[in-house]
Amino acid sequence: MFFKNRIFWFFLLLVLVQWYVPGNMILEQEDILKTGKAFKFKTAPIDPADPFRGRYVALGFDQNQFETTSDPDWDYEHDNDRDIFVHLGVDSDGFAKVIDVSREKPSSSIDYVKAKCSAFYKGEKDESILINLDYPFNRFYMEEFKAPAAEKIYREAQVDSNQVAFALVKIKDGSAVIEQVMVDNMPIGDWVAKQGH
Repeated sequence: MFFKNRIFWFFLLLVLVQWYVPGNMILEQEDILKTGKAFKFKTAPIDPADPFRGRYVALGFDQNQFETTSDPDWDYEHDNDRDIFVHLGVDSDGFAKVIDVSREKPSSSIDYVKAKCSAFYKGEKDESILINLDYPFNRFYMEEFKAPAAEKIYREAQVDSNQVAFALVKIKDGSAVIEQVMVDNMPIGDWVAKQGH
């Protein structure tokens, strides 16, 4: 009897843990969407061979590099693929721009997002380093049946200089969630519906 009770409680604990982890992740993302600060990340073209994978649109961003001279000690061997903190501001057109990057978490007064340092290059200035930024929000999930139309609209927006495409991203304490992908200030899903898909 004692053995059966232990198995039951162990099983119950296992079920609770399995529900707690995804539930906590969902609650965290909902909190970021409700209380996070909105940034508009202007998108950039990506590999045209595969912009749509399953149920999400793969996004590339205009602000995906930063040239720094403030810390000449960036090192490919130690800093490549490490977590870094991207300090954010807003440009004159209202789009997110990278102000600085750091290895250490900035103060709470700075808007920032945690990203990966994906590559280094010698910058244009003497002793400067060009850092490639790999954001954690490079996928926008959609209903699968809308995929072909969304893919077409996104590709056309990247080629058409009269259209502006951006991801509306909510950021809080370094975490980020894509709220919407916009093409000419209209959600991409509305574009799909407008075209009768």
